Amino acid sequence: MSGISQSEHSQHRSRGQHQGLWAITLSFLILYTLEGLLFVCIARHFMQKRLMHELHWFLFFAFFAYWLASDLEFAYYDGYQKSGVGNDTLSIFARSLEMMGFIIFINVLIVIARGWPITTTKLSRKSENVFLTMIIILVYVALYFADMLRAPGDNSYLYSNWAGYMFIAMNLVLLILFLNLIRRTYIFEKRLVKRLFYRRFAFIFSLWFIQLPIFVGIASSLSVWNQAKVMYAIQRGIQLLAFCLIPLIQNPSNAYEIYSVVNNYDARIPSVARQLRVQPMGAVSSAGLPPVNPNMRVNLEEEERMSYKHKGGEGNGAGVGNGAGVGAGYGDDSEEEEENGREDREKH
Repeated sequence: MSGISQSEHSQHRSRGQHQGLWAITLSFLILYTLEGLLFVCIARHFMQKRLMHELHWFLFFAFFAYWLASDLEFAYYDGYQKSGVGNDTLSIFARSLEMMGFIIFINVLIVIARGWPITTTKLSRKSENVFLTMIIILVYVALYFADMLRAPGDNSYLYSNWAGYMFIAMNLVLLILFLNLIRRTYIFEKRLVKRLFYRRFAFIFSLWFIQLPIFVGIASSLSVWNQAKVMYAIQRGIQLLAFCLIPLIQNPSNAYEIYSVVNNYDARIPSVARQLRVQPMGAVSSAGLPPVNPNMRVNLEEEERMSYKHKGGEGNGAGVGNGAGVGAGYGDDSEEEEENGREDREKH
């Protein structure tokens, strides 16, 4: 095959791989727009009920970044369909917005797994979040350049090179970190309604982390022409559902109990080993978890603090506030002993 025929074959192959992406990007742009309108209604309802949380605002920012990325991707493939050449600037901005939305979304999952601010008001190890963010940015940049440096006729499948494998490995590492953090928070949390929230949260978003390597394996068995389209549709669809799950994962009846920070712990959550080490004998169940009172709805630490203050007030009143206090008590005992001694001497 001559050089010219190879170039024509590459252009034909590249157009075949991108064929159909215009309709897919248009469909997801419409779906993201409809979900954005739904989020506006949810935000209005939450603000009226005073349930609007910092986590919801972060999710809305991440969603807005994905919506803008979908808009730019549609514009890119619209130009590609009309002229056969897409605007690379649109593609770069779309990737950047997608990276921004992904980073915000991952950080929301990590801080919830750390217990902030559903269980505790203090976020521990903030430097780890910064480090993870930098790693995600580096992997995204590597993924982008690996995709841009390929020849136009090469396989346009995003996860068929070393950068794609690095992205899959990063998702698995984040899954392990996510499960370890949420296990630590789950053991620390004693309120049943928030424990149930963490169980649902861990199950659903563990599937979100693990879906990427599963679907990459499935897509690798497809033809070269369909790999990019199938993976784009799967990833956009799953992310669309993921944005709906966090605001709606709690029941309407206990939403205030989950997101209320009134009775939250004012302390950093210790490690699992430390939590289990300080438990008294017999206080750990067969599953390795501390016992839970199903009727408990208040902060145990607050109750202990109030109980300590109450006992301290009684002690202060007896020892300091009352002049007779401790001294009067001892004085009465000494007088009784002297009277008993005189009676004994008189008898003898």
